[in-house]
Amino acid sequence: MLAKPIMVRVAFYRGKGTLADRLVRLLTRSRYSRVELLVGHRLATGWHSYAARADDGLVSRRLFDIEAVSEDWDLLELPGFTKTGTTRWFKANGGSRFSLLQDLGLRFRVGRLFGSAAAVAHALDLQEYDHFTPGGLYRELVEHWAL
Repeated sequence: MLAKPIMVRVAFYRGKGTLADRLVRLLTRSRYSRVELLVGHRLATGWHSYAARADDGLVSRRLFDIEAVSEDWDLLELPGFTKTGTTRWFKANGGSRFSLLQDLGLRFRVGRLFGSAAAVAHALDLQEYDHFTPGGLYRELVEHWAL
């Protein structure tokens, strides 16, 4: 029996969220304020999620149950991407710091600071990863990559 292919999805947050979420949406004129990469088959308790997150200030992996908050997230499936390719960057950069300024659309590359969109764009090997806001990454993926 053949194993199911491992799915790669990108989750875009559009819920009310925190003050930082509202600030990102306002200043970038987007419906999205943060991004997470979901990899693998849905487990009993959720998916493995890779992201740069404001809540702990780090690039990290955790278990993510999107069904608990599904009305606040939009998912895109990316059939052309593999688990190995997308998680390699997160494994190499785990523990790097989160940067809200990049999610606000300020372009810069400073050491190991990443916004949520920049981290996911980097993991997907997109060019100019540091210029993506969450909404900009959504548009890029819808236009060129997603189902």
